[in-house]
This record gives sequence, structure tokens and C-alpha cells, in this order.
Amino acid sequence: MAILVAQPVPGSLACTMRQIGREFHLFAHLAALKPHPELLAASWALLHESILTSVDRVEAERIAAFVSKANQCGYLTALHASILAGLGEFRTACALLTGRPGEILEQPYRKADRNERNAILTAHFFSRLAIVLGPNRISLAELWLAYRAACKQVLPHRNGSPGTTPASAMDWVRAVGERLGEESLTEAVRLRVVSHIRSWDGERRAPNRSWVENHLADFSPPDRAAARLAMLVAMAPHQIDSIVVESFCHAVPDPAVLVAVVGWASTRALDRLVCLYA
Repeated sequence: MAILVAQPVPGSLACTMRQIGREFHLFAHLAALKPHPELLAASWALLHESILTSVDRVEAERIAAFVSKANQCGYLTALHASILAGLGEFRTACALLTGRPGEILEQPYRKADRNERNAILTAHFFSRLAIVLGPNRISLAELWLAYRAACKQVLPHRNGSPGTTPASAMDWVRAVGERLGEESLTEAVRLRVVSHIRSWDGERRAPNRSWVENHLADFSPPDRAAARLAMLVAMAPHQIDSIVVESFCHAVPDPAVLVAVVGWASTRALDRLVCLYA
């Protein structure tokens, strides 16, 4: 069997969920990580440190919204737009939901400062998770919760572990992702995917998926489905559709493994983007 099941650690899950519920909200893209409690905890720490307690919350949300829109993650685009509306950024929120965000937001951010860079990287990580694991559409209830929390300026307190920083949270996410990859994917798949990610320049891939399929012919069906999903998550999340996900789930019918593979691929993309934005 190409895929191994990674076992969750239930003891840490309730604590993480209580903190998320108290300081933010257990939105769908976070709840989807529950099969792997350490991935949920590390991802929450990254979100908390890089965006929710950012020095400039509005700018961090603007960046997160733009990256989500660029990656064609409708769920997070709507979520961040709702938060921005609650923070008073109605014009930006409207552009994200109905127009062209490029008219409001500057795309490059290549000369971003450290805080902006952390927000960019965090948004890339979460948009990849949400495209596969989140719902296709955000609920009105979630939009209202995000808007109301922002209106009230109910922002998280910095009550995490002493010494927690965006950099340490990012290191934690990357370490957890690496472990999940080792537990859920064959070495051949990991090496193939990583070799392509290392040569990726961060630019958008061709509109079709031939650039992926041409490199998977020698794999077994389960490995081919896993490698296809991982490569698309890492380098072309906008090309992921129901066919890609269903193909993986048919070959590997375990939701926990789906979360593990998506988590691993998202952290490998994070590794590469850290180098590109350095």
C-alpha cells in the first residue's frame, strides 16, 4: 500500500480548539485539520503570530485576501473580505468580492518588510489547505462571525507560549509537515515532488495539468494520485478541482491521509516561498 495512516494525538486537540474558539473562531478550514492535532496546533500558531496579532492587522488582512484571491481560494477570499469590512475597509472588501482586487491591492510585495512577508507566506500556506480541505463556499454564519469580531476589534491576546514568534511558528509548521509526509507518502513520491518544487520559480503554471501528468507515468495508481495532488497543492493550487481530489480519495479512501498529504505539500511550498521571498 502506498499510503500509511498517520495516528492523531487526541490529548492536545481539545486545548487547541478551546484557544481557537476563544480568540478567533474554528472556521471550516481550521476544523478540517482535526485529524492531525499537531498540524492544527502549529497552523493556529502561525495564523495567530503572523496575521491575527500582526503589527498592522489591516495590512496583514489585505495581503491575506489578495493571496487567497490570486490562488483562487474563494472561501478564504470571502472570509478575509468580511474581516476587512469589519475593520472599515469596505472598498477593498467590495473589490475582492465583486471586482478586480488588483485595482486596490498591489500584487508584487517583493519588497515587503518582515511582517508583510510573514503574512504573505502564511496566506499562501492557508489558501492551499483551504482549496482542498475547506468548503467550496463560505457560510453566511461564518461571514457574520468574521465581520462582527472585526467590528468589535476583538483581536487575539498574545498569550501563546513564551518566545513564540512568526518564525518559530513557521518552523513548527514545517517540521510537522515533514513528519506527516514521511508517515503518509512513499519516499519515491516525496523525492519526485520535492525535486520539482526546488526548481519552481514561484510563477503561475500553464493552464493545463500536462506539466504534472508527464512526470507521473511510472508510478502506481495510489502513488500517482498522491504525487499529482501534492504537486498541484504546492505549485498550482488554482488548478485543483473535484476530479483531482476525488481521484486521490478513490485511490486512498482515508480522510486523515488526505489532510496529511495536503499539509505536507503546503509546507513544502512554504519552504520554497521562504527562499523566493528572502
